[in-house]
Parts: sequence; structure tokens; C-alpha cells
Amino acid sequence: FGLDAIHLDTLFKKTSRQFNFIPGLKLPLFDGGRLNANLEGTRAASNMMIERYNQSVLNAVRDVAVNGTRLQTLNDEREMQAERVEATRFTQRAAEAAYQRGLTSRLQATEARLPVLAEEM
Repeated sequence: FGLDAIHLDTLFKKTSRQFNFIPGLKLPLFDGGRLNANLEGTRAASNMMIERYNQSVLNAVRDVAVNGTRLQTLNDEREMQAERVEATRFTQRAAEAAYQRGLTSRLQATEARLPVLAEEM
């Protein structure tokens, strides 16, 4: 319920009465500071979450790079170990062949196995 009149003399007459079933309109005329503060707070929280996400991505990329380097180092070490084992086995086979031909003693042939065992560990 409300009153609608153009002139003051008709303001309180029955013809100026007006019923309104439409909900009231709320304009943020005096809420500007609060709304801007809420917006800035939301932006700050959003920026903080973006920064955390970016840092997480950087950490993940760094971890992948570090672990990739470690994996490559371990593969290189494994290959070198395999080469050393093969070299000591070749020496053992040569000592065993020399023993079979009677060129060396059994002790020398047995001692040639020690580096193979040490490298295989």
C-alpha cells in the first residue's frame, strides 16, 4: 500500500491510494563501500589461490626434473656397472682358460673370480 499524488492537496484522498504487489527494488546506493570491500577481498583470495596453484605447478615441474636427472644418473651407473661386470668376467674366463691350458695355477684362476663377485654386489 502506498500513496501516489502529483500535488499535495490530493495526496491523502482515496484516489491517490495505490496498491503494489511487486517486491521492493533494492539499489545499492549506500552499499558501495561494502560491496567494493567484498570484491577486493574476493579478488585477494582468488589471487592467493592462483599463486598457490602456480607454486604447486612449479614444485611439480622441479620434482620431475630432479627425479628425471636422478633416474638418468642411476641408468648411467647401472650401465657402467654392467660394463665393469662384463670386463671382470672376461678376465675370469681368460684366467680359467689359462688354467685349463696349464699356463696358470688353480689359485690364480680362483682369484680371478673375486673381482667378478665384488662387481656383482
